[in-house]
Amino acid sequence: MEQDLELDDLLVIDEESIQVISLGGDELLLLWLKGREAWNEWMSENPNANVHFENVVFSYEALKTRFPDNEDLQNLIKGSVEGNENFCFSSYKFNKYANFKGAQFIGSASFLGTEFEGEANFTGATFTEEVDFSFAIFNGEASFDDVLFESKVNFCRVLFNEYTSFYESTFGQVAYFGDASFNKRALFEATFVGKAYFDFVNFNSEAYFSGSIFNDEADFSHTCLSSSAKFDFATFKNKASFDSATFTGIAYFTDTIFESVTLFTNTTFVSNLIFRPINSEEITSLDFKGAAFEKSFSISGNYECIPDLMQTKTAHHVDLSKLTVKLKRSFVRNYGVEKAVNSSDLERLCRLKEIAESNKNYKRALAFHADEQRASRWIELNIWQSLLDCMYSVTSNYGQSILQPFLWFAFCVAVFAGYASVESNNEMLNNTDKYMLAVELSVSIVTPFISVSKRTREDCMKLLYQGERIRWLTLMSYLHAFFSFIFIFLIGLGLRNRFRI
Repeated sequence: MEQDLELDDLLVIDEESIQVISLGGDELLLLWLKGREAWNEWMSENPNANVHFENVVFSYEALKTRFPDNEDLQNLIKGSVEGNENFCFSSYKFNKYANFKGAQFIGSASFLGTEFEGEANFTGATFTEEVDFSFAIFNGEASFDDVLFESKVNFCRVLFNEYTSFYESTFGQVAYFGDASFNKRALFEATFVGKAYFDFVNFNSEAYFSGSIFNDEADFSHTCLSSSAKFDFATFKNKASFDSATFTGIAYFTDTIFESVTLFTNTTFVSNLIFRPINSEEITSLDFKGAAFEKSFSISGNYECIPDLMQTKTAHHVDLSKLTVKLKRSFVRNYGVEKAVNSSDLERLCRLKEIAESNKNYKRALAFHADEQRASRWIELNIWQSLLDCMYSVTSNYGQSILQPFLWFAFCVAVFAGYASVESNNEMLNNTDKYMLAVELSVSIVTPFISVSKRTREDCMKLLYQGERIRWLTLMSYLHAFFSFIFIFLIGLGLRNRFRI
C-alpha cells in the first residue's frame, strides 16, 4: 500500500514538473529563419512548446525591416528563384499549439510534409500566392476559418486526424484536396472561386458542405464519404461531378443549387439519398447512370432535362411523386413538326416509367409514358404511326385526361346535330326544335347500349324527315358513331387511369 502511494506521488510530481513553453515574436522568427534542422532540434528539446505567429507579416520587406542584418534572412532572400518570395515550413514539426491567426503570407508558402501534433490555427490568415500543404499531418484540430487563399492551394494527401474547419474561407483559384483523409468531422462552408478537386478523398466522419459556393467545376469523383454528407444550400455554378463516389451515410442535397451539368454516374449510396434542389429547372443535365441505391431514394423538382437513371440498381423505395420533367423538342425545318432534341431521352423516360411502375406510382408512370411516346415520335415511329400518336396525344393526352375526350365527344355530337338539323324537311318545326331533336338523334346513335336509344332514334327520324330517306345521312351517322365510340373509350381509359389502385 505504501509503495502504491509513493508511486502516485511520483506521478503527480512528474505531471506538475512538465513546463509548457510559449514562443513568439522576434525570438520565434529568428528560430524559424535558422531552417528546418535547427527548428526540429529545438522542438525535440521542448516537447511542450506552443508557437505563436499571430498577425505576423511574412514578406521580405517586412522581415528586412525587422531584422536588417540577419544573415539567415539574407540567405533566404538570395535563395529565391527569380525574386519570388517563398516562405518554407516544409517538414517542420510543431509539438503543441501552432498559432498562425491573422498571419499574412505575401508570397508563396510551403507546408509540404509538415507535422502538427497539436492544434493548428490559421484563422483569418491570408495567402497571396501559392500555398502547398501536401502530405502534411494534422494530429490536432485544424482551423482554417475565414482564410483567404488568393492563389492555388494544395492539400493533396493531407492527413486530418481531428476536427477540421474551413468555415467562410475563400479559395481564389484552384483548390486541390485529392487523396486527402479527414478522420473526424470536416466543415467546408467556404467559397471556391476556381476549380475544386476533392477526388479520391476519404471523409471518415461527417462532411459538411452546407452553404458552400462552387463558382467553377467541383470534382468529387471516387470520393468516399463514410458518414453523413450534407450539401444542403450549397451552390454549384458549373459542372458538379460525383462520379464513382461512395456515400455510406445519408446524403443530403436539399435546397441545393445546381446551375449546370450534374453527374452521379456509378455512384454508390449505401444509405438514404435526398435530392431536392431549389432550382431544378436550371440543371442542364442530371446523370445517375449506373448508380446503386441500397436504401430509399427521393428526388423532386421541375426539370427542364430528363434525369438519367439507366442501369441503376434500386433495393428500396424510390420516390418520384414530386418529380416532373420536360421533354426538349424543336421544330423540324420545312416539316412543321416537333421532334425530340436528344434521342437518348427516349430510353431515359422508359427507365423512369419502369421505376415509377415498380414503386406503384401509376400517375407518374403514365406521365413518363406520355413523354416517352412524344420522344419516339418522328424518330422510332414512321410518319403514319407518328400522326396516329399525335391524335392520341391531342384527344386524351395519352389516357391521362378525362376532359379532353369528353370535349371531343361533345364536339362530335354538336357537329352531327347541326348537320341533321340542316337536312330536316319538316317545315312545321322551327330551327330550335329541329336542333334539339337533332341532338337527341345524335346522342341516341352513339348510345345503342341504352334501352331507350332505339325508340328515341326512330321518333327523331320521323319528326325530322317525315319518313323520307336523306342522302348522306346514313354515312354521316356511321362516321359520327365511329369517332364517338373512340372518344367514349378514351373517357373510360381516363377514368380507369385516374382511379387505378
